[in-house]
This record gives sequence, structure tokens and C-alpha cells, in this order.
Amino acid sequence: MQNVNSKHIVLIGLSGSGKSTVGCLLASKMGLPYIDTDREIEKHTGMPIEEIFSKFGEGKFRQLESDQINRALKGKRAVVSLGGGAVLLEENRKLIWDLSTVIWLQASIETIANRLKHTKEIRPLLAGDDLMRRLENMLQNRERYYSQAHLCIVTDNKSPYTIVEEILSFVR
Repeated sequence: MQNVNSKHIVLIGLSGSGKSTVGCLLASKMGLPYIDTDREIEKHTGMPIEEIFSKFGEGKFRQLESDQINRALKGKRAVVSLGGGAVLLEENRKLIWDLSTVIWLQASIETIANRLKHTKEIRPLLAGDDLMRRLENMLQNRERYYSQAHLCIVTDNKSPYTIVEEILSFVR
């Protein structure tokens, strides 16, 4: 097993939990590269996530996501933000937990719904009516994997800077 100081720092959690914001700040503070696997998929395909979903479906997206996770975690140490569903595939989980310190950014469904209402980003799996119910169902399907993280940080009512400091105290 690698020393925690040489492992990637991987942020997991539902869409809207703060992974991208916290990841970028954390990477800057640690002097590490920052990788957002969703942005890497978009760069690689030349398409936004919602277009990949509409043209090719979730299965193809998950395949592209696995490729980007593999690429990120086989590279130099970095802070990596994963899409909320990346933990659903066993092959991803094995790679992530073997090569990373995994941190679950946990926020209440109400907090996440409020954040998502104020973003312009389209999230295909959350499109449509009854956002709260969709989020609850997602959490129910993913929580057993999220809860295996090395560290869980409840992000409700915390600034991204406070969350970064909590992570730093754990990984240093």
C-alpha cells in the first residue's frame, strides 16, 4: 500500500456536493495538478456531457468515464474530482481505492438541490421533474460506496476553504 502522501486525492459525492470547487482549491493549496474527469471527458470527445448522454447513452458515458479515471490515476499524483456515479462500477472502485485517498464530500439533499438550482450546468441524470426525489434515489444507490471513503466531510454550511483545511489536516 502506498503512503498517503504519495497517493492521489480523489473527491467523490453527488453532483452539487462541491467536488469541483473544493478540488481546484485543494490542488492549488497542495501544489498538485487538478483533474476533473467530467471536463476531461468533454475535452477528449469534443462534446458536453449532456450531448454524450443524449447521443450515446449512459453506458457509453460510463465507459469514457472509466477511461479517464484510469488515465488520471495512472499518472502523476493529482487531486481528482470524479463524477457522482463513477463509484457504481466495480472496476472503478478497485482502481480508485487502490491508488487514492478517497474523500466523500457529503451534503444534504436540500443543500445539493439548492446548489443545483443556481447552476447553469446541465446534469443529464438530474434533468426533469422532482429533483429532490432523483437526488434521494441517487444517494440511496451510491451511499454504500461513498461511505467506504477514507474520510467523509459534511459540507453543509461550510466554505470551500474550511473543507480544504479539513482535507489538508487529514492528508498531511
